Amino acid sequence: MRFDEFAINEGIEGTLRVLKHYDMIPNFHIKTSGNGESVHLSSRKWVRARSGGVFCPCLLNGRSFKKDQILGHISDAFGNNRKAIKAPFDGYIICINNKPIVSKGDALFHIGK
Repeated sequence: MRFDEFAINEGIEGTLRVLKHYDMIPNFHIKTSGNGESVHLSSRKWVRARSGGVFCPCLLNGRSFKKDQILGHISDAFGNNRKAIKAPFDGYIICINNKPIVSKGDALFHIGK
């Protein structure tokens, strides 16, 4: 429900690079915000909530992670019980659910490896 400026800029820059590659736009320098390296993801998966509650991610879009690293937490309404959401494999975060209240089965992270 919020705009992610980093993701928007990466999408625009990627589109401009493709257009430049196919000679569809003039050959000019495209300013990039990242390190300029592409990452090829061969598979992807949604990590879903195993229970409902208040969702708090620990990582940002585009970041890498290691297997069993904590990606975020889901806690009850009072903050007493907190369950960690762990990464099932090494990979990168493609998208994060920005809604703080989640139900069981809701998509939390779109990840790829």
